Amino acid sequence: MPCIIISSNIKLENEQSQLFIQEASQVLADTMGKPEQYCMVGYQHSNMVFGGSDKPCAFIQLSSIGNINPSNNSKVAKALSAVVSKHLQVDGNRVYINFTDVKATNWGFNGGTF
Repeated sequence: MPCIIISSNIKLENEQSQLFIQEASQVLADTMGKPEQYCMVGYQHSNMVFGGSDKPCAFIQLSSIGNINPSNNSKVAKALSAVVSKHLQVDGNRVYINFTDVKATNWGFNGGTF
């Protein structure tokens, strides 16, 4: 159920992007306490500026059914920022993360909802 979409102005080649999203998926599952079989991760290159600068930056949109709370959000932010820094060479102070807690009835899966 947790899903993250990572947008960045840093472009990765296909093999690099696969390694990046696979590691991000493992980190997402571990930090959100959810089975990885239900985790989804996307990465997209996009023209972006942060603070008026086109230096490397990233935006992470994280949606999940539950486990969105102040203490867990801090843990998740730290772990995901580390993965972004490792693979995209983006400093943590140039990463925004938006956390969205979604009701189970508002999350579709396999022709129904959770």
